[in-house]
Amino acid sequence: MKRDRARSVAMALGFLMVPAVVWAQAIAGVVRDTTGAVLPGVTVEVASPALIEKVRTAVSDGQGVYQITELRPGAYVVTFTLPGFSTVRREGIELTTGFTASVNAELRIGAVSETITVTGASPVVDTTNVRTQTVVGRAELDSLPLAKSFMGYNSLVPGLKGGTTEPGSRDVGGLTGESPVMPFIHGSDPGLAAMDGIKNMAINATADRHRLFNNTLTVTEVVVETGNGSAEAWSGGANINIIAKDGGNTFKGTVESEYVGEGWDSGSISDALRARGTKGRNRNQTTYDYGVSFGGPVKQDKLWFFLSPRWWGTKSSIAGLYYNKTPHTLFYAPDYDRNSVFERIHQDYSGRFTWQAAPKHKIVFQTSNGWASNVRGGEVGDNAPDGNYDIRYMPQGLQTLRWTNPATNRLLFEGTIALREDGNNTTVNRQLDIRPTDRRVTEQSLALSYGSHYGYTGITGVGRPGGNPGSGQHPEEQWHIRAAASYITGSHAFKAGFNTMTGFFNTNSDPLLTETYTFNNQSPVSLTQYAVPHYNEVQMNLVLGLFAQDQWTLGRMTLNMGVRYDSVNGGSPEFLRPGGFYLPPMVMPAASNIPNWKDVRPRLGVAYDLFGNGKTALKASLGQYAHSSNFSLTNTALRSSPGSSLVIAASRTWNDRLYPEGDPRRGNYVPDCDLRNYEINGECGRISNQNFGTSKGGTKFADDVREGWGVSPYIWESHVELQHELAPRVGLTVGYFRTWWGNLTTTDNLLTEPADYSQYCVTAPTDARLPNGGGYQVCGLYDVSFAKFGQVDNLIVQADGQRRVYNGFDVLLNARMGRGIFLIGGVNTGTQELNTCKAPDFPAQFCDRASATSEGLRASGWPAGTDIKWNLIYPLPWQGIQTALTYTNSAGQYQQPTRAYTNNEIAPSLGRNLASCPAPTGACSQTVLVLLTDQRTLYEKRSNQLDVRLSKIFRFGRSRLQANLDAYNLTNTDDILIVQNRYGSPNGGNYLQALNTLPGRMVKIGLQLDF
Repeated sequence: MKRDRARSVAMALGFLMVPAVVWAQAIAGVVRDTTGAVLPGVTVEVASPALIEKVRTAVSDGQGVYQITELRPGAYVVTFTLPGFSTVRREGIELTTGFTASVNAELRIGAVSETITVTGASPVVDTTNVRTQTVVGRAELDSLPLAKSFMGYNSLVPGLKGGTTEPGSRDVGGLTGESPVMPFIHGSDPGLAAMDGIKNMAINATADRHRLFNNTLTVTEVVVETGNGSAEAWSGGANINIIAKDGGNTFKGTVESEYVGEGWDSGSISDALRARGTKGRNRNQTTYDYGVSFGGPVKQDKLWFFLSPRWWGTKSSIAGLYYNKTPHTLFYAPDYDRNSVFERIHQDYSGRFTWQAAPKHKIVFQTSNGWASNVRGGEVGDNAPDGNYDIRYMPQGLQTLRWTNPATNRLLFEGTIALREDGNNTTVNRQLDIRPTDRRVTEQSLALSYGSHYGYTGITGVGRPGGNPGSGQHPEEQWHIRAAASYITGSHAFKAGFNTMTGFFNTNSDPLLTETYTFNNQSPVSLTQYAVPHYNEVQMNLVLGLFAQDQWTLGRMTLNMGVRYDSVNGGSPEFLRPGGFYLPPMVMPAASNIPNWKDVRPRLGVAYDLFGNGKTALKASLGQYAHSSNFSLTNTALRSSPGSSLVIAASRTWNDRLYPEGDPRRGNYVPDCDLRNYEINGECGRISNQNFGTSKGGTKFADDVREGWGVSPYIWESHVELQHELAPRVGLTVGYFRTWWGNLTTTDNLLTEPADYSQYCVTAPTDARLPNGGGYQVCGLYDVSFAKFGQVDNLIVQADGQRRVYNGFDVLLNARMGRGIFLIGGVNTGTQELNTCKAPDFPAQFCDRASATSEGLRASGWPAGTDIKWNLIYPLPWQGIQTALTYTNSAGQYQQPTRAYTNNEIAPSLGRNLASCPAPTGACSQTVLVLLTDQRTLYEKRSNQLDVRLSKIFRFGRSRLQANLDAYNLTNTDDILIVQNRYGSPNGGNYLQALNTLPGRMVKIGLQLDF
């Protein structure tokens, strides 16, 4: 590992002086004389305090076109000069990240000393770029009642949604804390987070796209990219880029605090929710956020600093999850007097040093160092507190060194190197007395696991061999390098460069026990055996992206033509895997090219200035993007390395009523069998995978999935949109988006064929809460033959014939009007088709969701795929008083009813016992969980949330104090975030009971001092 790290450092140092570009914002336009003729040779100068070098210049080309790119966000003055003509000075140009401001000029013949100053509204239509994005600056972030987290940014963009299993996809005043799950939009996959363009990803997780939680005091702008990126972009979908603050020649700072005390929220719920058996709602216990930032010069015009520590956290009770009244037993009884508790604690210490080494050479060192602690009291709904886990993300660091050089007014360079450290320590719930003898049990009738944690990455605890039982770590490290160069002539801009990533990830597991139990109505059904402790090492040898982007302006039309080469190469070194109850110590051989992907991805776009005045643009784009999970070792090397291909988990039936009455083994809740004997013996059936404890039947990848050109998973994104300036600083965007997925994969068991599976049906319960009152047949269920049960040799293959397509529309408004009025938001609506029916062995149940996924109609008549969001800042006519609000209207949580059917209920339709049973006939305890309706056809009521902030601003010379009074969820809606989907007995049990709800109306106080 040290050798690999040394190699990475050497690569980084070798490429340090190769340039890379972070910001793509620019000022561009056409210079003409009073007759309308273009003027070449005009000197264009942009000046801003945001520029370390203060001034940047360019010269208009033969078409009168100029372009000055790679500028910092901020306020600019643009000056046009040409001998024999009067000088024109354009003031008040506000430039945001990723935006090209169209600033045209008309020069008249006159004295050189004459200067004409024009003050007007900044343009709101970008007539050159096709990227879709929303940019929110520091002032808006300070004014809006937003949760200060990545999930809080969901409120900014219609259609932007969080993970479906994370309550962090909805937030009330920051009560859900930070979530590592990135949002998605337009049917694409979750995107990636970045800090000043450096990707901040967790390569050891598929869902957790980032785990370096953002210190909002360091933010100057938030850029939410929602698609159609240039060739520089790694992936499509929703990517969030945090633009960090710089120090300057003036000492400036901020002190910030926010607090919510216990009892500052409403606990009342509706009669409808109470009728479902819900006893309350999520309640705040404490929420806080404190931080300081300070920056200024170390040496005027030469060296600057910016430092910021921040401490924030939240603790709340969960509505429908309770502690176990009977701990240290095999049974669960809810303690209705003790709700589950969920807690997230964060700290971050960030710094930034900027050195103007020479007039055209700037070096920036940026550091972010933090940690987070999550006490997961069952907030995702399927774990009781004693069945969940605690996780500490430590260390969490990103160290970045960047060099920039605007060598000439046409040639720009930058180089970046970054080190990302990501560690996490997972244990059983530290708040509880979890004992080494506590067994994890899953109760099917409740869809709940309890007793002990045994679920993170499939195994309890993750720790180095010899660590404490039930605890452990996931160490991870990444090196990033970015490089690019830009050449701009005015009407033509060319940019080329590369980015790389290398890294490693170790998995260490040290479980309390080697088996978990499954009960149905407190009766043993089956058990799962784990070949642990487990240890695995994988590494990302090299992620390489080479890109070239060309932009041509031809009259009113701008062509954006790009191409990107992506390669991903992973592997696994040789290492010793520790031995345990089921397996002896094993040497895992080294493996390479898992995967070895190479792809060429086009990015094409066109923007047309319809009327030539920069106020109306028609845009279209088409581009192919890699899945963001392509860069995750969980989705690539980790799944196919020798250490990962070991079959470390397998289940078998357990009939605790096998022996006759009077036999002490009957009903003793102990599996009376030899667990090392994988055939039928005692109370245990055959093991579900006869390769348990070996790598013989471990999941493998077909050659055309694991290696080659054009075989990696990808997404095509396309859009057509019209942008129009309705009024000064008011823009309207109407767009159509289409997204479709390619190189989808599926699993083929090479030891079975379609003829080896028998179809059967079950009858849904009669219940008014089910479609048409229930009582219908649920078919499309398959069971393998007795002869083939336990025979597994899985191969991941290309899923030819499967389909995933999204079609949707956006209508967005962006208004930054006078007196500080700010309004952004609009409507997103879309539908998604998902068809996975073409499968090697048998089609999955409800495999054609063309009319169900995300477009099922609600009782209110609104399509479930419709999302409405508005954000408003409005200064009141009274001095220093300002109000702001955020409003969301979106689909409620979808219902997905399931029921555990016994073998006795299935056998009549199947014509025999389930294959997992000991014999084709006779007694069998096995059950099967069956989905009763197609996914996402039943929904809770639509969700509405209104958050309001009232601010009073006091000014003391150069200092500014803002006092905030926030009211979150002002209408006190009690929307269900997680619902009980398990149909239990009798009469449904806790079916449709709320497990997690939107917290009630809540008051927060806050102070922010800027000095």
